[in-house]
Amino acid sequence: MNVNTKKVSGRRELRFDSFDDLLAEAERLCAGEVKMLGNWTLAQMLEHIASGLNSTIDGSSFKAPLILRLVLAPLMKKKFLNKGLAPGFPIPKDAEAQFLPKDDAEIDAGLKALRAAIERLISTDELANHPLFGKLTRDESDNFQLRHAEMHLSFAIPVD
Repeated sequence: MNVNTKKVSGRRELRFDSFDDLLAEAERLCAGEVKMLGNWTLAQMLEHIASGLNSTIDGSSFKAPLILRLVLAPLMKKKFLNKGLAPGFPIPKDAEAQFLPKDDAEIDAGLKALRAAIERLISTDELANHPLFGKLTRDESDNFQLRHAEMHLSFAIPVD
């Protein structure tokens, strides 16, 4: 059964100031029991976040429609980069191969992929264009990726 992630209640409020913060939270979640509120496992989320980080270097397999890039992007950029992303945005069909995690994702592999993507990103100067916002500064790109990770990991609730 698919959960409508736009309507999920009980998500956590997260704020990452750095990729170190993101990695520390991911490691904490992987070290204990976690209740998932959405459709993905924690391993799938980690894989997906890693894919997003890698796309800032490699580029994306899709580009948002021109009307969205011209109209929506300028209106939403500041909100997305600073306040966060709303859940429930479907991955475009032409981006599924790049961003949709495997059904059989494993937690150790997901955490390893996240670590590698963070290491790769922080050691890289050249960034690819964002599929919606186009050219982003380093700070803008990092902020977008941190807001993206916050949104996804807000669905992971540590069990005491």
